[in-house]
Amino acid sequence: MKAGMTTLGLLVLAICPTVTHAFVAYAIESYNTGYILRTVNAGRNWTNVQTTFNSLEAVGFRGDMRVHAVGDGGALWKAMLANNRTEFCDPMNAEDCRSPWTYPPGNFSAVKTGTTNDLTFCEFFNDNIGIIGGKLGQIFQTRNGGADWTKIDTGRILDLNDVAISEKTGRGLAVGRQGYSLSSNDWGWHWTLIPSLLDKHFNFNAASLNHNGTNSVIVGANGVIQVSVDNMTSYRSANFSGAGTIFLRDYELLSVEFFDEVTAIATGTGCLVLMSYDGGINWVQKKITCLDKSDTVLYDVSVCEEGYGVIAARDHFYYTNDTGETWEMSPQQ
Repeated sequence: MKAGMTTLGLLVLAICPTVTHAFVAYAIESYNTGYILRTVNAGRNWTNVQTTFNSLEAVGFRGDMRVHAVGDGGALWKAMLANNRTEFCDPMNAEDCRSPWTYPPGNFSAVKTGTTNDLTFCEFFNDNIGIIGGKLGQIFQTRNGGADWTKIDTGRILDLNDVAISEKTGRGLAVGRQGYSLSSNDWGWHWTLIPSLLDKHFNFNAASLNHNGTNSVIVGANGVIQVSVDNMTSYRSANFSGAGTIFLRDYELLSVEFFDEVTAIATGTGCLVLMSYDGGINWVQKKITCLDKSDTVLYDVSVCEEGYGVIAARDHFYYTNDTGETWEMSPQQ
Protein backbone atom coordinates (compact mmCIF):
# COMPACT_ATOMS: atom_id res chain seq x y z
CA MET A 1 0.00 0.00 0.00
CA LYS A 2 1.02 3.64 -0.27
CA ALA A 3 2.89 5.28 2.58
CA GLY A 4 0.53 5.99 5.42
CA MET A 5 -1.93 3.29 4.36
CA THR A 6 -2.54 -0.11 5.87
CA THR A 7 -4.02 -3.29 4.46
CA LEU A 8 -7.73 -2.54 4.27
CA GLY A 9 -10.76 -4.81 4.31
CA LEU A 10 -12.67 -3.29 1.40
CA LEU A 11 -16.34 -4.02 1.80
CA VAL A 12 -18.54 -1.43 0.13
CA LEU A 13 -18.18 1.27 -2.48
CA ALA A 14 -20.02 3.72 -4.70
CA ILE A 15 -19.21 4.63 -8.26
CA CYS A 16 -20.79 7.06 -10.67
CA PRO A 17 -19.79 9.56 -13.34
CA THR A 18 -19.47 13.12 -12.17
CA VAL A 19 -20.80 16.15 -13.98
CA THR A 20 -17.64 16.11 -16.10
CA HIS A 21 -17.97 12.38 -16.85
CA ALA A 22 -14.86 11.54 -14.85
CA PHE A 23 -14.88 8.41 -12.77
CA VAL A 24 -14.75 8.53 -8.98
CA ALA A 25 -15.26 5.80 -6.41
CA TYR A 26 -15.03 5.36 -2.68
CA ALA A 27 -14.51 2.24 -0.61
CA ILE A 28 -14.80 1.71 3.10
CA GLU A 29 -13.23 -0.43 5.79
CA SER A 30 -15.84 -2.03 8.05
CA TYR A 31 -13.95 -2.56 11.29
CA ASN A 32 -12.99 -0.41 14.27
CA THR A 33 -11.28 2.12 12.01
CA GLY A 34 -12.96 3.34 8.83
CA TYR A 35 -11.02 4.39 5.75
CA ILE A 36 -12.51 6.24 2.80
CA LEU A 37 -10.63 5.59 -0.44
CA ARG A 38 -10.76 7.34 -3.77
CA THR A 39 -9.84 6.39 -7.32
CA VAL A 40 -9.46 8.88 -10.15
CA ASN A 41 -8.32 6.48 -12.87
CA ALA A 42 -11.23 4.04 -13.16
CA GLY A 43 -10.28 1.79 -10.27
CA ARG A 44 -6.65 1.09 -11.17
CA ASN A 45 -5.16 2.90 -8.19
CA TRP A 46 -6.56 4.02 -4.86
CA THR A 47 -5.72 6.69 -2.30
CA ASN A 48 -6.84 6.94 1.32
CA VAL A 49 -8.52 10.34 1.68
CA GLN A 50 -10.02 10.00 5.16
CA THR A 51 -9.45 7.90 8.28
CA THR A 52 -12.25 7.79 10.85
CA PHE A 53 -12.75 6.11 14.21
CA ASN A 54 -16.04 4.57 13.10
CA SER A 55 -16.85 1.21 11.58
CA LEU A 56 -18.15 2.40 8.20
CA GLU A 57 -20.70 0.40 6.24
CA ALA A 58 -21.85 2.33 3.16
CA VAL A 59 -21.28 5.42 1.06
CA GLY A 60 -23.44 7.62 -1.15
CA PHE A 61 -22.04 9.83 -3.89
CA ARG A 62 -23.53 12.58 -6.03
CA GLY A 63 -22.31 14.11 -9.28
CA ASP A 64 -21.67 17.47 -7.63
CA MET A 65 -18.93 15.75 -5.59
CA ARG A 66 -21.01 15.50 -2.42
CA VAL A 67 -20.07 12.36 -0.48
CA HIS A 68 -21.75 10.77 2.55
CA ALA A 69 -20.50 7.71 4.44
CA VAL A 70 -22.43 5.92 7.19
CA GLY A 71 -21.59 3.26 9.76
CA ASP A 72 -22.05 1.80 13.20
CA GLY A 73 -23.51 3.78 16.07
CA GLY A 74 -25.32 6.17 13.73
CA ALA A 75 -22.06 7.48 12.28
CA LEU A 76 -22.40 9.85 9.31
CA TRP A 77 -19.51 11.62 7.55
CA LYS A 78 -19.91 14.10 4.71
CA ALA A 79 -17.65 16.03 2.36
CA MET A 80 -17.81 18.27 -0.67
CA LEU A 81 -14.94 17.77 -3.09
CA ALA A 82 -14.12 20.49 -5.59
CA ASN A 83 -14.02 20.14 -9.35
CA ASN A 84 -12.02 22.88 -11.05
CA ARG A 85 -12.29 21.74 -14.66
CA THR A 86 -15.35 21.28 -16.87
CA GLU A 87 -14.03 19.58 -20.00
CA PHE A 88 -14.37 15.83 -20.50
CA CYS A 89 -11.81 13.71 -18.64
CA ASP A 90 -11.88 10.09 -19.77
CA PRO A 91 -10.31 7.99 -16.98
CA MET A 92 -9.68 5.02 -19.27
CA ASN A 93 -7.77 6.97 -21.93
CA ALA A 94 -6.16 9.77 -19.95
CA GLU A 95 -2.96 8.64 -18.27
CA ASP A 96 -3.90 10.44 -15.09
CA CYS A 97 -7.22 12.12 -14.34
CA ARG A 98 -6.10 13.49 -10.99
CA SER A 99 -5.58 17.01 -12.36
CA PRO A 100 -9.28 17.94 -12.56
CA TRP A 101 -9.88 17.23 -8.88
CA THR A 102 -8.83 19.14 -5.81
CA TYR A 103 -9.05 17.60 -2.38
CA PRO A 104 -8.76 19.86 0.66
CA PRO A 105 -7.20 17.53 3.30
CA GLY A 106 -9.52 16.65 6.14
CA ASN A 107 -12.67 18.07 4.59
CA PHE A 108 -14.81 15.15 5.77
CA SER A 109 -16.79 16.11 8.86
CA ALA A 110 -18.99 14.12 11.24
CA VAL A 111 -22.74 14.81 11.22
CA LYS A 112 -25.28 13.99 13.94
CA THR A 113 -28.07 11.73 12.69
CA GLY A 114 -30.24 11.46 15.80
CA THR A 115 -29.67 7.71 16.17
CA THR A 116 -27.10 5.43 17.78
CA ASN A 117 -28.23 2.42 15.77
CA ASP A 118 -25.96 1.06 13.04
CA LEU A 119 -26.49 2.53 9.57
CA THR A 120 -25.92 0.11 6.69
CA PHE A 121 -26.95 2.00 3.56
CA CYS A 122 -26.74 5.44 1.99
CA GLU A 123 -28.15 6.53 -1.38
CA PHE A 124 -29.03 9.85 -3.00
CA PHE A 125 -31.81 10.39 -5.54
CA ASN A 126 -30.37 13.77 -6.49
CA ASP A 127 -28.26 16.54 -5.01
CA ASN A 128 -30.83 17.24 -2.28
CA ILE A 129 -32.83 14.09 -1.51
CA GLY A 130 -31.04 11.16 0.14
CA ILE A 131 -31.79 8.08 2.23
CA ILE A 132 -29.82 6.44 5.05
CA GLY A 133 -30.89 3.62 7.34
CA GLY A 134 -30.26 0.13 8.63
CA LYS A 135 -30.67 -1.54 12.01
CA LEU A 136 -34.14 -1.97 13.53
CA GLY A 137 -35.72 -0.91 10.26
CA GLN A 138 -34.78 2.73 10.62
CA ILE A 139 -34.82 5.02 7.58
CA PHE A 140 -33.87 8.70 7.53
CA GLN A 141 -34.43 11.11 4.65
CA THR A 142 -32.77 14.42 3.83
CA ARG A 143 -34.22 17.03 1.47
CA ASN A 144 -31.45 19.58 1.78
CA GLY A 145 -28.35 17.68 0.71
CA GLY A 146 -27.65 16.09 4.09
CA ALA A 147 -27.82 19.17 6.30
CA ASP A 148 -30.84 17.76 8.18
CA TRP A 149 -32.29 14.25 8.45
CA THR A 150 -35.88 13.22 9.22
CA LYS A 151 -36.75 9.80 10.63
CA ILE A 152 -39.31 7.89 8.54
CA ASP A 153 -41.66 5.49 10.32
CA THR A 154 -41.43 2.08 8.60
CA GLY A 155 -43.78 0.26 10.98
CA ARG A 156 -41.41 -2.61 11.89
CA ILE A 157 -38.12 -3.16 13.69
CA LEU A 158 -36.52 -5.82 11.48
CA ASP A 159 -33.03 -4.88 10.28
CA LEU A 160 -32.63 -3.42 6.80
CA ASN A 161 -29.42 -4.15 4.88
CA ASP A 162 -29.67 -2.17 1.66
CA VAL A 163 -31.70 0.33 -0.32
CA ALA A 164 -32.04 0.71 -4.07
CA ILE A 165 -33.27 3.83 -5.83
CA SER A 166 -34.34 5.05 -9.24
CA GLU A 167 -33.03 8.59 -9.63
CA LYS A 168 -35.28 9.07 -12.65
CA THR A 169 -38.62 8.07 -11.10
CA GLY A 170 -38.15 8.50 -7.34
CA ARG A 171 -38.86 4.84 -6.64
CA GLY A 172 -37.04 3.11 -3.80
CA LEU A 173 -36.64 -0.44 -2.48
CA ALA A 174 -35.27 -1.32 0.98
CA VAL A 175 -34.53 -4.95 1.92
CA GLY A 176 -33.34 -6.90 4.95
CA ARG A 177 -33.75 -9.88 7.22
CA GLN A 178 -36.55 -12.46 6.96
CA GLY A 179 -37.64 -11.07 3.61
CA TYR A 180 -38.47 -7.69 5.11
CA SER A 181 -38.86 -5.41 2.08
CA LEU A 182 -40.32 -1.95 1.60
CA SER A 183 -41.12 0.05 -1.52
CA SER A 184 -41.43 3.79 -2.04
CA ASN A 185 -42.83 5.81 -4.93
CA ASP A 186 -42.21 9.32 -3.58
CA TRP A 187 -38.45 9.72 -3.22
CA GLY A 188 -38.33 7.79 0.05
CA TRP A 189 -40.83 9.89 2.00
CA HIS A 190 -43.30 7.00 2.51
CA TRP A 191 -42.56 3.25 2.54
CA THR A 192 -44.95 0.33 2.01
CA LEU A 193 -44.40 -3.29 3.08
CA ILE A 194 -44.14 -5.91 0.30
CA PRO A 195 -46.00 -8.83 1.99
CA SER A 196 -45.22 -11.41 -0.70
CA LEU A 197 -41.50 -11.29 0.16
CA LEU A 198 -41.87 -11.85 3.91
CA ASP A 199 -40.31 -15.25 4.59
CA LYS A 200 -38.17 -16.42 7.51
CA HIS A 201 -35.97 -18.26 4.99
CA PHE A 202 -35.16 -15.07 3.05
CA ASN A 203 -32.24 -12.98 4.24
CA PHE A 204 -31.78 -10.23 1.69
CA ASN A 205 -28.40 -8.51 1.44
CA ALA A 206 -28.82 -6.16 -1.50
CA ALA A 207 -31.21 -4.75 -4.07
CA SER A 208 -31.06 -2.73 -7.27
CA LEU A 209 -33.51 -0.91 -9.54
CA ASN A 210 -32.94 -0.17 -13.21
CA HIS A 211 -32.93 3.51 -14.17
CA ASN A 212 -36.63 3.64 -15.06
CA GLY A 213 -37.57 1.75 -11.88
CA THR A 214 -39.54 -0.85 -13.81
CA ASN A 215 -37.28 -3.80 -12.95
CA SER A 216 -35.82 -4.62 -9.55
CA VAL A 217 -33.60 -7.43 -8.30
CA ILE A 218 -33.06 -8.60 -4.72
CA VAL A 219 -30.27 -11.01 -3.72
CA GLY A 220 -29.31 -12.74 -0.51
CA ALA A 221 -28.28 -15.85 1.37
CA ASN A 222 -28.47 -19.31 -0.22
CA GLY A 223 -28.17 -17.81 -3.70
CA VAL A 224 -31.62 -16.24 -3.61
CA ILE A 225 -32.48 -13.94 -6.53
CA GLN A 226 -35.92 -12.34 -6.62
CA VAL A 227 -36.93 -10.24 -9.61
CA SER A 228 -39.80 -7.89 -10.44
CA VAL A 229 -40.56 -6.53 -13.91
CA ASP A 230 -43.73 -4.61 -12.99
CA ASN A 231 -42.64 -1.66 -10.84
CA MET A 232 -42.18 -3.76 -7.67
CA THR A 233 -45.79 -5.02 -7.83
CA SER A 234 -44.91 -8.74 -7.87
CA TYR A 235 -41.76 -10.84 -7.45
CA ARG A 236 -40.61 -14.28 -8.54
CA SER A 237 -37.44 -16.36 -8.50
CA ALA A 238 -35.00 -15.55 -11.30
CA ASN A 239 -33.57 -18.22 -13.61
CA PHE A 240 -29.95 -19.38 -13.50
CA SER A 241 -28.54 -21.18 -16.53
CA GLY A 242 -25.51 -22.63 -14.73
CA ALA A 243 -27.41 -25.30 -12.82
CA GLY A 244 -25.36 -28.49 -12.79
CA THR A 245 -22.02 -26.67 -12.87
CA ILE A 246 -22.55 -24.75 -9.63
CA PHE A 247 -25.46 -24.59 -7.21
CA LEU A 248 -26.47 -21.08 -6.21
CA ARG A 249 -27.76 -22.33 -2.87
CA ASP A 250 -24.10 -22.94 -1.90
CA TYR A 251 -23.30 -19.22 -2.32
CA GLU A 252 -24.28 -16.04 -0.55
CA LEU A 253 -25.02 -13.15 -2.88
CA LEU A 254 -23.92 -9.87 -1.32
CA SER A 255 -24.39 -7.17 -3.94
CA VAL A 256 -26.32 -6.41 -7.13
CA GLU A 257 -26.34 -3.44 -9.52
CA PHE A 258 -27.85 -2.43 -12.88
CA PHE A 259 -25.53 -0.98 -15.53
CA ASP A 260 -28.56 0.17 -17.54
CA GLU A 261 -32.18 -0.84 -18.12
CA VAL A 262 -31.45 -4.51 -18.85
CA THR A 263 -27.84 -5.34 -17.88
CA ALA A 264 -27.25 -6.27 -14.25
CA ILE A 265 -24.44 -7.82 -12.21
CA ALA A 266 -24.39 -9.65 -8.86
CA THR A 267 -21.44 -10.75 -6.70
CA GLY A 268 -20.91 -12.92 -3.66
CA THR A 269 -18.90 -15.61 -1.92
CA GLY A 270 -16.59 -18.03 -3.74
CA CYS A 271 -15.48 -15.41 -6.29
CA LEU A 272 -18.97 -15.55 -7.80
CA VAL A 273 -19.98 -13.05 -10.48
CA LEU A 274 -23.35 -13.32 -12.22
CA MET A 275 -24.66 -11.28 -15.16
CA SER A 276 -28.16 -10.71 -16.50
CA TYR A 277 -28.90 -9.22 -19.92
CA ASP A 278 -32.71 -9.15 -19.75
CA GLY A 279 -33.55 -7.03 -16.74
CA GLY A 280 -32.78 -9.63 -14.07
CA ILE A 281 -34.95 -12.49 -15.29
CA ASN A 282 -32.15 -14.82 -16.42
CA TRP A 283 -28.60 -15.02 -15.03
CA VAL A 284 -25.32 -16.59 -16.16
CA GLN A 285 -21.99 -16.97 -14.42
CA LYS A 286 -19.22 -14.62 -15.53
CA LYS A 287 -15.61 -15.82 -15.25
CA ILE A 288 -13.24 -13.72 -13.17
CA THR A 289 -9.72 -14.59 -12.01
CA CYS A 290 -9.51 -14.27 -8.23
CA LEU A 291 -6.48 -14.62 -5.99
CA ASP A 292 -8.03 -17.61 -4.24
CA LYS A 293 -11.28 -18.60 -5.88
CA SER A 294 -12.70 -20.65 -3.02
CA ASP A 295 -11.93 -18.08 -0.32
CA THR A 296 -12.34 -14.80 -2.21
CA VAL A 297 -15.48 -12.93 -1.19
CA LEU A 298 -16.68 -10.23 -3.59
CA TYR A 299 -18.42 -7.99 -1.10
CA ASP A 300 -19.71 -5.21 -3.28
CA VAL A 301 -20.04 -4.11 -6.87
CA SER A 302 -20.79 -0.64 -8.17
CA VAL A 303 -21.22 0.40 -11.78
CA CYS A 304 -22.32 3.24 -14.05
CA GLU A 305 -24.01 3.22 -17.42
CA GLU A 306 -20.84 4.30 -19.23
CA GLY A 307 -19.71 0.70 -18.67
CA TYR A 308 -17.23 1.32 -15.86
CA GLY A 309 -17.43 -0.79 -12.72
CA VAL A 310 -15.49 -1.90 -9.66
CA ILE A 311 -15.78 -4.97 -7.42
CA ALA A 312 -14.42 -4.82 -3.87
CA ALA A 313 -12.84 -7.90 -2.31
CA ARG A 314 -11.27 -8.12 1.14
CA ASP A 315 -8.06 -6.24 0.31
CA HIS A 316 -8.14 -5.52 -3.41
CA PHE A 317 -10.34 -4.40 -6.30
CA TYR A 318 -11.36 -5.63 -9.75
CA TYR A 319 -12.31 -3.12 -12.44
CA THR A 320 -14.03 -3.17 -15.83
CA ASN A 321 -14.62 -0.70 -18.66
CA ASP A 322 -16.73 -2.96 -20.90
CA THR A 323 -19.96 -3.35 -18.92
CA GLY A 324 -18.66 -6.28 -16.91
CA GLU A 325 -17.58 -8.56 -19.75
CA THR A 326 -13.94 -8.61 -18.55
CA TRP A 327 -12.38 -7.78 -15.21
CA GLU A 328 -8.83 -6.92 -14.17
CA MET A 329 -7.42 -6.81 -10.66
CA SER A 330 -6.14 -3.46 -9.44
CA PRO A 331 -2.43 -3.60 -8.57
CA GLN A 332 -1.60 -3.92 -4.87
CA GLN A 333 -0.44 -0.57 -3.51
